[in-house]
Amino acid sequence: KDTITPDEPPKDTTPADDPHDLTAEPDDTAWEDAPEALPKQPEQNGTNGVEHISNHSGPQTPTHPPPQQAPQPAPIPLPSPCLTEARSATSRSPEHHRLSHPGSPAIAAYSPPVYNKYPSPGVYPYGPYGMGMNGSNPDMIPPGSCAPSSGSFATAFRSPVMEHARMGSPYGYHHQKRMSSGGQNYFPGAMEPSPTNGHRMENGNGFLDDGNGHHEPFNLLSRIEKVMPDLTRLLHSYKETQSKLSAKEAETRQLEAQHEQALMHKDFYIEALQTQMKKAATENAQEVSKLKNSINELRMEIGNLQEKKKDVEETLEACQKENDQLSLAKVKLEKEIDNLHNKMRDLQEAHEKAMEEQKAHEKAELQNQKEELTNLFEEIRSEDEKAANERLEAREKELLDEQESLKAAWAQEKQQMEEEHATAMSNKQSELDAKVEELNNTQAELERTREERDTKISELESTQSELESTKAELEATREERDAKISELEATKSELESTKAELETTREERDTKISELEATQSELDSTKAELETTREERDTKISELDATKADLETKITELEDKQKELEDARQKHAEEVEQLTESHRSEIESLQEAHSNEIQELRDTHASEISSLKDSHEEELATTKKEAEDRVQALTADIEEKEKQWAADKADYERQLNEKQEELASLEREKEALEQEDIAREKKLQSAIDEMRRTIDNMESDREKLRRTLQSLGEATDLKSSKGDAFFLDAFGQLSRLIVDLSKEHFSYLPIDPPKDILEKIPPEMPSFLDNTPASRELRSAYIQHVISKTLTYRIFQPFLFTLGRRYDKADTFFQVLSMDIRRKSVRREAFWRQQTLKAAYTTSDAKQSINVVAAVIVDEIVDHIKHFADPKRLDAIISGVRRIVKLAAETWRHARVERELVLATMPAPESEGVANDEWVEYTGGRRVESSSQHDPARHVLLRLFPRIYREAAHEDFADDKEKMNPCVYSPGVVLFSDSPSVLARREELARRAMEAN
Repeated sequence: KDTITPDEPPKDTTPADDPHDLTAEPDDTAWEDAPEALPKQPEQNGTNGVEHISNHSGPQTPTHPPPQQAPQPAPIPLPSPCLTEARSATSRSPEHHRLSHPGSPAIAAYSPPVYNKYPSPGVYPYGPYGMGMNGSNPDMIPPGSCAPSSGSFATAFRSPVMEHARMGSPYGYHHQKRMSSGGQNYFPGAMEPSPTNGHRMENGNGFLDDGNGHHEPFNLLSRIEKVMPDLTRLLHSYKETQSKLSAKEAETRQLEAQHEQALMHKDFYIEALQTQMKKAATENAQEVSKLKNSINELRMEIGNLQEKKKDVEETLEACQKENDQLSLAKVKLEKEIDNLHNKMRDLQEAHEKAMEEQKAHEKAELQNQKEELTNLFEEIRSEDEKAANERLEAREKELLDEQESLKAAWAQEKQQMEEEHATAMSNKQSELDAKVEELNNTQAELERTREERDTKISELESTQSELESTKAELEATREERDAKISELEATKSELESTKAELETTREERDTKISELEATQSELDSTKAELETTREERDTKISELDATKADLETKITELEDKQKELEDARQKHAEEVEQLTESHRSEIESLQEAHSNEIQELRDTHASEISSLKDSHEEELATTKKEAEDRVQALTADIEEKEKQWAADKADYERQLNEKQEELASLEREKEALEQEDIAREKKLQSAIDEMRRTIDNMESDREKLRRTLQSLGEATDLKSSKGDAFFLDAFGQLSRLIVDLSKEHFSYLPIDPPKDILEKIPPEMPSFLDNTPASRELRSAYIQHVISKTLTYRIFQPFLFTLGRRYDKADTFFQVLSMDIRRKSVRREAFWRQQTLKAAYTTSDAKQSINVVAAVIVDEIVDHIKHFADPKRLDAIISGVRRIVKLAAETWRHARVERELVLATMPAPESEGVANDEWVEYTGGRRVESSSQHDPARHVLLRLFPRIYREAAHEDFADDKEKMNPCVYSPGVVLFSDSPSVLARREELARRAMEAN
């Protein structure tokens, strides 16, 4: 609570503004409105126990508290709209407000009023006392003590007693006492003094004293009131003003307290806001750090996914290479199998031919042998008959001669038979040797076939090992695929965990949506890779099936060959049996013939015939035994070969069964893998569907954000486009303006250009400084080249042509930034380019900068081409160049803010990798020979107009069907070394040189 002590200096109030200054001129209305009756007494304040002056008839004796103690400070009352509320006891007393200062003009100008009537006959002006206790008039003061003058009045009014006397405050401690006489106080503004010991005390100045040096202001005022009755009104107004002032002070203090309390609340609120801001800043910093960490983690994951993608691509390339190698090996094996089939077919045909030839040869030999034996038998028979006739004829002559002749004939016959037998045996032996050689050859062929079979078996084993390695690779690929699927599932869980974070800000949502799209594309590529791996596995399984079929065909072929060998063996056995039977039949026939002959000659040569027969039988037995031994040996060899073939067949069948079991196990594994693949594909498809739903939800959220941004004016409509027709028309008009300018103002050359200008012309370009038609065409082509080249390098090539040459580094930076953004995202680059260029083209000084750059380009073009025209037409040339530059700048400004990138290229003549066939040849209105277009010595001299084209729309903008394919706005114009104008100019120069010579 605020208290004011009596020692506190008074407030600084000027005499003119102080309403309590009694020296000021009184207001007529205030004096007129003052009531004649007594003022209303304020109600008793129960909070501080202050008693106010009552309106009773009894006298009031004011009691003052002890001077050592101040009254208890009362609480500050609440502000009240009433300004007349009672003043607090702790407020300043009226005596602290100086009535006036010494020497004040208000005091000097004041003159006491003259009253004709007084309320009491016993009261005189300047009387020191009021009415006594009993109502009697006090003693009169001699008039000489106080002169009734204005100066004396002022002196009395400014006396020390008046300055130091404390006015009776209505909030003072007064005890209301009734007058013993019961009389009524006539002067309501005056208060009875409280004399000491029942007597009134008076000091030297004529004022009452309470014994403690304190004067009674009310007594003084009562005395003054007796002298001046109108002071009641002044006192009443003074009290009211003092109460209003105290109320204002209380209200001011209350307002100050409320203001301080509001300030304190505001300080508390500011501190709370500061703590909240600090907390929010720390939370934002933590969230930013978390987001940065999540972004870094996502970047690491993207890098890992990219590395995994590269690894998968490398493995895919390796598998592709291995697949190619296997396909090449398969092709080689198929070729070898075809070669083996051809060889086997050739061998079979050769064997059949050899067998047929052998059969024919044996048949012919048997026929010859039969004929020889028949002839021999006929000869022997004829000789025997001749000998018998001779013997019968000579029997009569001499038995001895006949016996000798018979002996000689028999010896001759024996020798001949021996020779014939020897020749027959040698022939048989040679035949048997030939057959043995054939059998040996057949055995060698069989061994070779066996070796080939072994090689094929080894090849099949190698193929089996390759298949096993392929199976291992497939298992490794399956494990990698499982790992990828697990990684994809982990990625999916991570994406689901980061979904809440993706919904925080628009930029993070866009970036993560793009990352999800990249992940989706990677998933699609991984799915495609899995499908390709599955197809490769199916192809490998089909190859295994084909290999199995080849093995079965080979086994069937081997069985056919075995059957053929068995048939050949049976045929050989049948032939041997036939030969033995024929030999036996021949021997039997010979034996029968000889037995008949011997029987005929038995009588005469029984002993000799029997001996010869025995020897002959022995020889036949030995020969037969040898032949049987050889046949048995051949049969044993054939049986051994059959056993070996049977063992090989059993081995092959066992291997075939093993292969079939392996194939069956592989098929079971294949079915298991297919089932696992189907289950994993279902899981992957469900995950992909869920991710697609998530992406769709995010797409909807992104669309909402995009619509919000569009409503806020922060997004740019990427679909705004001028259309291809506009640019085709604009660039066509630009080309026509350049051609018209070159033909209209450069057809006549009055003087030759300076040397420094001529040095810029390509050296291979023929001179065009004459006024011939060919020279004019070449000069026009050169002017078109200069204008197009300047436009290309000053307007079409820079990122923002309004920067000019002074900001080449900034333009280079923008180009590099655009390329970096385009490598990552074509859509982002288009959006960024549109935003940047629209911001650059819509600034306040954009038009001025465009005009400045256009003026510089116009000056540059004119400075170069003005030397090739008539100086009188310089103004027309400048205006034409201005139109060209203005059209180029406006058209290119619209082209640069297109969603699809528009490019303008004008490479150097010697640039490599440029397809000049797509450019339009400059002919100058002449006919072009078709044979010259394919000349290898043909090359470019000048490029007269750039090639301007639009790239195809990105796959994200597939809804725009019109821009799915690229569009060429200008194919470009080029001048070749064998163009008609160049050839015509060279002919003119050659003709002129010949005329000069």
